[in-house]
Amino acid sequence: MRIVYISHSAVVPTYHTFFAPLAQSPGIDFILITPEQYKEAGHLITAYRGDGSYQVVPLPVVFGKSGRQNLHFYKRLYPVLWHLQPDILHLHEEPESLVTLQAISIVRQFPKRPKILLVSWRNLPDYYQLWRRWQIQRYLYPRLTQWTLRRIDHLCTGTREGEAIFRALGYVGPITYLPHHAIDTKQFFPYSPERRRALKAELLGDPATVTIGYVGRLWSLKGVDLLIRALAMLRSLPWQAVLVGSGRDEQWLRQMVEEAGLTHRIRFFGVVPPERIPEIMNALDVLVLPSRTTQEGKEQFGRVLIEAMACRTAVIGSSSGEIPVVIGDAGLVFPENDSEALAQQLRSLIENSQRRNEIAERGYRRALHLFSGEAVAQKIRTLYEEIMGGNDHVVGDGAEQQRVLR
Repeated sequence: MRIVYISHSAVVPTYHTFFAPLAQSPGIDFILITPEQYKEAGHLITAYRGDGSYQVVPLPVVFGKSGRQNLHFYKRLYPVLWHLQPDILHLHEEPESLVTLQAISIVRQFPKRPKILLVSWRNLPDYYQLWRRWQIQRYLYPRLTQWTLRRIDHLCTGTREGEAIFRALGYVGPITYLPHHAIDTKQFFPYSPERRRALKAELLGDPATVTIGYVGRLWSLKGVDLLIRALAMLRSLPWQAVLVGSGRDEQWLRQMVEEAGLTHRIRFFGVVPPERIPEIMNALDVLVLPSRTTQEGKEQFGRVLIEAMACRTAVIGSSSGEIPVVIGDAGLVFPENDSEALAQQLRSLIENSQRRNEIAERGYRRALHLFSGEAVAQKIRTLYEEIMGGNDHVVGDGAEQQRVLR
């Protein structure tokens, strides 16, 4: 079974985590197509070539250096796909993406047309309303989506809301809820207590104080202001905090910290190299992901949660989007936009080290069981077998898969 997997996100090593175990499966010939260069998270990145256990084909793309997610497309894709002749074309791109249209248009010309599997992370039903009335995307993207949905064989959604959204758009084919996120357990694992204390001392100066952290973009959708407000309510307790990342709201958040009189207790670390993220996760006692739902979107997964869990660090997340599904019973969840509820949960973990350790242990077991590269690869492998077996039923609807994740 030859699989051709197309993804612009795969320029980053993080998104390769389940490729190696998938490629090593008996009977699977796995080939990845990804941009030679792509602007990901504000940085121009040269494609990661994998670990050698699977073939990576980096191709030049139009609009790759500007990071146009839905508008980029590949040069020389036709001859490459013609040469490869896949059995399954696995598109980790949204249905309105020009890459999606390009790849589907190409393989439909082949004498033996492959099965087409599309992955979407959409979780907003009014997604197209984000564009203003004068912007062409508002009118073009719905038409491109309809074109795609009529030509794929199977749809994979990374969010619980995905099935209902695409059914409402008229898609009648099989749907599987299967988030394509995995952790590299060789990078993200619990350090020894001695090494964790040394890291806390190095990063924050006090290895004995409970350390609370946030890792990600600093903008309103991520709700970092809620964390700052919650910590301000707990100023009488012993804690120290670190905010890792940057973004358009950084100056506003710095001002909040200053006005709250917490500049000596909340440190801004800025952007750190990816290889240092496991150290950050191990230096934390609690990771908080306080995302909120806005018109711009809502949390589609929350990758930092599984990274922290794999390092045996306790996690707290809001009720936004997929966060409660990812955490399950292995962490704490508070109602989004409720800083007082977040403060109560933080208090319970700051004051009770036993509870904090129990949550961290549950998170660690959950991360290994559900989100390791091998676990995610097994789910995708099963899906491939279902697709090639010609089964047209839904392979695990949203409700069923959510029960598995919990």
